[in-house]
Amino acid sequence: MRWFLDMCFIIYYASETNNPLEDKVRILVENKKESYLVCFYILDKNLPDWIKRNKDIIFQAKTIVESEEKNPNLDQGSGILLKKQNAQLKKLLNQYSISNNKKDFFVNIKKRLIYLEGKIRFFIEKYVDKKVIPVEKINPELRSSLLTYLDNNISDANTIASGVQENKNNRVILITSDKQHWTKDNLEWALPEHSQLRKEYPNLPEIKYVQEL
Repeated sequence: MRWFLDMCFIIYYASETNNPLEDKVRILVENKKESYLVCFYILDKNLPDWIKRNKDIIFQAKTIVESEEKNPNLDQGSGILLKKQNAQLKKLLNQYSISNNKKDFFVNIKKRLIYLEGKIRFFIEKYVDKKVIPVEKINPELRSSLLTYLDNNISDANTIASGVQENKNNRVILITSDKQHWTKDNLEWALPEHSQLRKEYPNLPEIKYVQEL
């Protein structure tokens, strides 16, 4: 059996945030019987971008904290960065606010991210059996059609397109935890019967969810 992995599978393996899916994935990997396939879009684009976003969030959080320390009378709701922060940034700032070791908080967070990067590299080197579909080989028409049904999520569109293309070469099962975008309905809407795309990719890949494995 050939499993085509979504990026979340790799991140769950490497992360330690008390998400139950992390332990689930590590157990699956420890008892691995399948071939693991990962597309080049995840390896060359999506994972590096994800790591960079995390580094940027740490930098933004540290900047906000240092700014407030220098200006203790500053209204927390008035900072430019605070107005732009996303949910992950808010979560990190909240963790800092309740930390008992604020002095070393950001040093430890950076170390944790370095450790996570190492676990991601280890997973790719040890467990990935095949890297498939170079980014430049992703079918732009297929990606565009998928994008219509994926809330314009370009990452999912590129990854799923790679999975559909690899499935044409040799059957794969798409493995993800995303039940919103990675669905049979979205595949069938993006590649409707009798369309030119469906003629090119007549057999759509099966999808399985980490939660149900």
